[in-house]
Amino acid sequence: MTHREKTLAVGLLVVVGVVVGAGALFFLALQPVMEANDRETTAENALRTEQTKLAAEKAQIAAIEKVDPRLKKWEKLSLPPAPQPKGGGKLTDEAKMNHLRNVQVDYEAYLSAMLRNNNFKPDSISVQVAQVEKQAVAKGKQPTYERVAFRVSGRGELASVTGFTEEFHKAPLLHQLRSLTVESASARPGAKGAEGELDMKATVDALLVTGAKERATPQPVLTDDEKREVRILADPPRNYYAMSAKNVFTGIKPPKPTRDTSKDRPKEAPKEKEERERMEDVLPYVKVTMLCYDPKIGGWYATLYDQAKGGSEIKVSVALPADHEWDVKTSAAPTDWLVIKDRYGSVHVDATVMHVDGEGLIFRLNRADREAYFRLKLGDVVFPTYPWRPIWPSEAKRLMGKK
Repeated sequence: MTHREKTLAVGLLVVVGVVVGAGALFFLALQPVMEANDRETTAENALRTEQTKLAAEKAQIAAIEKVDPRLKKWEKLSLPPAPQPKGGGKLTDEAKMNHLRNVQVDYEAYLSAMLRNNNFKPDSISVQVAQVEKQAVAKGKQPTYERVAFRVSGRGELASVTGFTEEFHKAPLLHQLRSLTVESASARPGAKGAEGELDMKATVDALLVTGAKERATPQPVLTDDEKREVRILADPPRNYYAMSAKNVFTGIKPPKPTRDTSKDRPKEAPKEKEERERMEDVLPYVKVTMLCYDPKIGGWYATLYDQAKGGSEIKVSVALPADHEWDVKTSAAPTDWLVIKDRYGSVHVDATVMHVDGEGLIFRLNRADREAYFRLKLGDVVFPTYPWRPIWPSEAKRLMGKK
């Protein structure tokens, strides 16, 4: 082989080596790097897209929570969920339905009490459970929430409607007035409503959210900071009752005549009207002042005192042997019947005392249609424990030492 041929062969080998090396470098190093860069770019674009969606969802959630701040505290403000079985396990469908019915009964009583407290006519009050459409849930999944609905109606003055709606929106619960209609009770032909009376009809929804915190009372117990956080009415507070001065249903009442014209008309027999205080003006001042063990009767008794009305203390006990002689010169004998009246003699609490011990007392409402128990400790006032914070019958029986 000549020198020239050797040079060409070496050159060819160098070229082949460079080409092979370049190909190996591309396929073994550059191509994986390029593919990795492409995947990284695709992932970054997907991440930015998801971040944009997440930011939009957060903005939507913030806007919703601004309208209704209570949604931030849904775990506390939901209607009470069914207590989980002891020792673990899964709730049966029957247990869930029983709990839902109990929640409906408690919430129905709560709405009825709210209507009565705002002076709707007792014979006009109606609270009925309404049917709701069940959520479509995938097999094996739990629904996000259970919705209970009620149709509410009653007759009262504008102040009654105002008080009901204000109290409803102040209550720390996940509920809403889905619809509300108000019309004059005397506007329809043949209607027998008195002047100024209104017929109110409303549809109310309340939510029982899956995963909410368990509690033993229909209404949650909140701190002062939490109460301010979940407030949804105007801040600073408004006097909504001022609307009654310019009633849109009856107009502004004309001024009274300067001359007494009553003598020109035949005298009518005076109408009897039952005077009654609002529950919120009576029960917050009735306080458990003492829990005492009396060896003579072999048991505990409690005393309650009406700080607003005054008078004698109310003594209650379940340890009442027939042969016990209470010193009537110094105090009245206790009874197992708890009755609280206002200054007009109207009854606000009618209950039977079921248990008294060193921690407090338990009483049960004297109602055949509802088994409701309430517990008061030393220093507690009756409202709002009654009527909004009953304890479960099972919890009451546990505290009383009964199975």
